[in-house]
Amino acid sequence: MNNVVTLKDCAEILKNRDNILILCHRSPDGDTIGSAFALLYALQKIGKKCMVDCSDTFAKKYSYILKSAKHQQFTPEFIVAVDVAAQDMLGEKFKDTVPDLVIDHHISNTNYGKQNCVIDNGANCENVYELIKLLDVEIDRDIANALYTGVATDTGCFKFSNTTANSHIIVADLIKHGADFNDINRVMFDTKSHGRLQIEQYVYSNVTIFAKSRAAIIDIPFSVCEKAKATPEELDGITGLPRQIEGVLIGITVREQKDGSIRASVRTHSPFDASLLCQKFGGGGHIRAAGCSFKCSITEARKQLISAAEEMLKDYNE
Repeated sequence: MNNVVTLKDCAEILKNRDNILILCHRSPDGDTIGSAFALLYALQKIGKKCMVDCSDTFAKKYSYILKSAKHQQFTPEFIVAVDVAAQDMLGEKFKDTVPDLVIDHHISNTNYGKQNCVIDNGANCENVYELIKLLDVEIDRDIANALYTGVATDTGCFKFSNTTANSHIIVADLIKHGADFNDINRVMFDTKSHGRLQIEQYVYSNVTIFAKSRAAIIDIPFSVCEKAKATPEELDGITGLPRQIEGVLIGITVREQKDGSIRASVRTHSPFDASLLCQKFGGGGHIRAAGCSFKCSITEARKQLISAAEEMLKDYNE
């Protein structure tokens, strides 16, 4: 049976460890990157050797978070996974890795680590913020920028229902400590590459609305991304588009990967639980945002997801 630990326990554990490897989830987003590098900077400030790694590359737009990282050479003796809900989310490079400690906020977390701290906050960076406080580390601009990025991106710039009063309290403190919130918001939410624009044009032209206009699905074949020369990182956030359609309560995005595998993202409005839908296919996540994977054609994955959404919506009459 896996051990469940508190953030206070995590602080004591980390104070007594060194040569620490911090892992992000595959297809890294702002919350896993922010969590990892904020923790890296905090641990380095108390004299620990540590580094961050991931199965996939970090998008260029996050370079402001990475730029201050000290590159330290050592053999990892302790492994921490941050914002990673399940072992398979560590990606190909770390598919067989069992972390010594997992710090996460996904309600669907499988407790796959040797020790697991899972607290259902709006962003995992909120958990890491509290952990850094327990480590008695003063938050500087680098830590503040990393944490702000995670909270802002995972709450949809504070628009999503997972945003809490505590999210705002934490962010207020991060701004006091130098978080460049204006620049970060511009890069994260108001800047689009040419490749991203082409993908959005394709998506808006090919969206399918079904279940009496209560659900919408988009699928993005790899060939479309290849033609647009859009990297996976440039698709960050595109999963929210189907849910933005008036009347849609369940929005689904299906993406074909280079290796032919399929990744699906589900976004919902109340009263529907995205994680319950994704659990039907071995996935999980949050109530309003979840994901799952398929090893079949994009057409078949789309068919299965539409069927599952229709089943979930069949008794909804409002």
